[in-house]
Amino acid sequence: SGQLAAAAQLALPEALPWPRTDVADDPRLSACMELVTGLREMVSACNSAWARAREISTEVAVQRQRWRERLVALREENAREMHAAELVYERDMEVHSRRVRAEKLLTEIEAVVEQEKEAADSLDEETTKLKKIQRHFGERDPTARAMEEAVKEQQSAHESLCRRRDALVSSIEGLSTQEGASLPDLRERAQRLVDRFWFNEAVSEQERERFEMELLLHQAKLLMRKRERSSYSFESDGMPPTLIDAIPTGKADVQGARLRGVHGAASFKVLKVRKFGEYKRVSREIAAASVFALGSHPGIVEVECAFLEDGCVYVQSPFYAGGNMRQWSAGKDEGSKLAAAQRIAEAVRFLHSNDLIHRDLKPENIVFDSAAADAAPALCDFDLSRSANLSSHTTTRIGTPLYVPPSASEQLRPTPKSDIFSLGVTLFDALLCGAGGLPKTGTGVLDLERMRGGSSGPCDLTLAYPGGGEDLAALLRQMLSPEQQDRPTAAEVADRLSAQLNQRTCLLCHCPYPRDEGLACPVAGAAHFTCDGCMAAHVAQADSLGGDAFDRIVCCDKRYTGCTGSFSWQEVMGHVDALSAETLRKHLRDAVAVQQREAIEAEFKQREAEREARSEVEREALKARRHIEEDIMALKCPRCGQCFGAFEG
Repeated sequence: SGQLAAAAQLALPEALPWPRTDVADDPRLSACMELVTGLREMVSACNSAWARAREISTEVAVQRQRWRERLVALREENAREMHAAELVYERDMEVHSRRVRAEKLLTEIEAVVEQEKEAADSLDEETTKLKKIQRHFGERDPTARAMEEAVKEQQSAHESLCRRRDALVSSIEGLSTQEGASLPDLRERAQRLVDRFWFNEAVSEQERERFEMELLLHQAKLLMRKRERSSYSFESDGMPPTLIDAIPTGKADVQGARLRGVHGAASFKVLKVRKFGEYKRVSREIAAASVFALGSHPGIVEVECAFLEDGCVYVQSPFYAGGNMRQWSAGKDEGSKLAAAQRIAEAVRFLHSNDLIHRDLKPENIVFDSAAADAAPALCDFDLSRSANLSSHTTTRIGTPLYVPPSASEQLRPTPKSDIFSLGVTLFDALLCGAGGLPKTGTGVLDLERMRGGSSGPCDLTLAYPGGGEDLAALLRQMLSPEQQDRPTAAEVADRLSAQLNQRTCLLCHCPYPRDEGLACPVAGAAHFTCDGCMAAHVAQADSLGGDAFDRIVCCDKRYTGCTGSFSWQEVMGHVDALSAETLRKHLRDAVAVQQREAIEAEFKQREAEREARSEVEREALKARRHIEEDIMALKCPRCGQCFGAFEG
């Protein structure tokens, strides 16, 4: 623009003075004047824009420098955090390796202590026998001397075991006091294995309770040593309403929380707080709800982990968004309620098959994973459960009064049939009563006569469930029977409810499926069934092949109860996907190849044995021939006494 202004000014005649006052008289001069003025304005605008651009570029450069310095600082900070995390990881790995070595040493200590006790008992018995023999026959008796030598050998072996035990304990103490992190529980466990009585007397009651609780959680593989209360957020803002409603008001031992660092619905947890002295309650809950104890079941609310803090143990369980059964059943149709009842009965069957009694079945102890009509229910609150094999009885009545059997003796000595009564009351409450509540007498107890009265009772099953109400009413009347022997088992309840829904429950995943899906065991009297998905996973394993020629597929229950059932290839191929079928064919090819290789190796070994046998026969024949030849050569003439071998003529 500057060059254009200069060119325009040069284009004017030099003789004309500049600026001229008579520009308006000459149109050319007027045009040139306007051009020069416009160019000068353009130059001014360009200079202003260039100055603004320089200012912006300077600001950008300064901002870039600031960002560069900030990024460098962040990189250095991240490097320091990474280094600190690596140090923590290395320290944790070192502590973990120490614990792994210590666990092996503790196992060895336990074995050595058992051997030492057996050796000590045997040494005491032999010493007592030796003293008796010495008292009756004297110390110089050969039997007494031989036994004395044997006692000395046993005493030496016992002392060797004691030295081995002490060396292992010293190794444990060394591992527990190494630099980095102190592990006092290892030393306590070792001392407890060596001398339980001394350990119980040496530590305080609170320390002993903490040790017992920590050992219980450690053996159940649930103890989280790095977890603490600060890992959770207990603020009610953002929590689901069902989680807030599920926590009883004023009940401090049950808390709803959000696990920090976890996003989505999986971050919401339910924490149960127990004192160290509540060992039995925690052990019962772990025995029933731990996935490591009974195995995973969708109808059981599992215990995910636990940690210790401030004299309490915090047991973490997942949160079920559907709420308890009373909350979920509001507004649901009869078919959905009946399907939920069937799955609850399957969960109770699973508990009873593992010799466990819940003892507190009620709608509040049954939760659902969502508010949908097809939500899956699960049993929770196992702190009152107990083994069905225990012969002892309680001195107090346990459970919720409205849901326990009416018999006082059954309340003090519960059986699996006690759970059936509680389940019957729960199903009656959820399937029929709704918000109206259970029918009660004037004294506030259950009116069993009205509940068992069928169509004459407060609710008519035949109206609520047309087409199947009579069978359902008969089932509930049997479950609510005052006599134990008249009630059905959990398996019978689940099977009858499944028949109402025309369903079967898979043996492996424990989920209901229509009866026209999956495969039922062909063995007569067997009631287990496998869905298509679990069958596909089963045939993908090499041990699913059966039969002498691998022409059969063994039943999925073989690895659990030793079922002898099997299926043909044609039956299985119609229920598995293409990938599982191809995997099964690969297993067949591998099994046939292994069988052929074993047959070839067996034939080779047989031929080798035959060859060795023939060689042995030939060696024996050659040996006998040489012996005969030697005997012939050594024969002598009876007259002259000369050997035949040296005879000539």
